[in-house]
Amino acid sequence: MPRSDPISLEVLESLPDGILALNPSGGIDAFNQHLASLWHLPADVLDGRNAKGVFRLILPQLTAPRTLLTVLRPVRAEPGITTNDTLGLKDDRVIERHSQPLADQETGGRVWTFRDTTIRTNVEGALNEELYLFDLLMESLQGQ
Repeated sequence: MPRSDPISLEVLESLPDGILALNPSGGIDAFNQHLASLWHLPADVLDGRNAKGVFRLILPQLTAPRTLLTVLRPVRAEPGITTNDTLGLKDDRVIERHSQPLADQETGGRVWTFRDTTIRTNVEGALNEELYLFDLLMESLQGQ
């Protein structure tokens, strides 16, 4: 997906996720501004087209950097795999990460998507807590 293609640019920028498309040599083929804002990435790092530089800036933001590192190694060894996980950030945000080969698997390229799920995660946690308290209340009422 060439970065200069205007339609591709429009599509990338319209997506709610941060998008990072890499070529087989580890260079950045495409990204969107949501990626930059999500991870607080300076323009010069993204414009430099070096994925290692991007990941070097992402890792210190994570509460458990090994989570991402344990994904990066197998992806290099087995480029055809798809990976998903959840990343906790030091600023208390929660990011879902998805990675898969580009549709043209012969190129060896890869696309990474990052979605901020902090609000959903917090709401789910609060609902689970309320459900737990409700269950305790129901058990105590049944015991009377």
